[in-house]
Amino acid sequence: MKRFLFLVFSLLLMSCAVLPGGLAQAPPTVTPTLTEAPCAYVEGRKDFPEISATLIEKLKAAAIPIATVRAEAYGERCITADGTTVRFAQREIDFYLTVNVTSLKDEATLGDYLEQILNVIDLLPPDKIGPNPGYLGVTFQAGDQIQNLWFTLADASAFLQQGLTGADLYKVLVKKP
Repeated sequence: MKRFLFLVFSLLLMSCAVLPGGLAQAPPTVTPTLTEAPCAYVEGRKDFPEISATLIEKLKAAAIPIATVRAEAYGERCITADGTTVRFAQREIDFYLTVNVTSLKDEATLGDYLEQILNVIDLLPPDKIGPNPGYLGVTFQAGDQIQNLWFTLADASAFLQQGLTGADLYKVLVKKP
């Protein structure tokens, strides 16, 4: 519907244009076709199992004791009147990881794992993860103890560019709200 209204508005504007010779330009003849059912946009999420599988493979290859990985896009679903999703417009991909560790007190090791995880995520193809950096949720698990971190990939990248590594990287990311 938006395309149709845009097309009609554009045609009206073009019909008002005057050629150098003073003659009004005739609008081109266009027959709009509706190729998709009208829909409404609703915020939503979508799992990306193929990105999750790739990421877990790369993290295991980097010797990170990864337990789970989930890649999930945040965006908008275009939903028709009958509830069918016509398409999904992705804004960002968020990553959720669980890492098994021996101690939550070894900040240097936790920070090293974070740095390696961020480097692996950074190697994912941009066309697969979208133009906007999302969030990273990391759960460090040592037996029945857990430490949850939640931060933007943009913040983490900025900290890495500032030269923060190991325990220093961990400490600054733990403090992120």
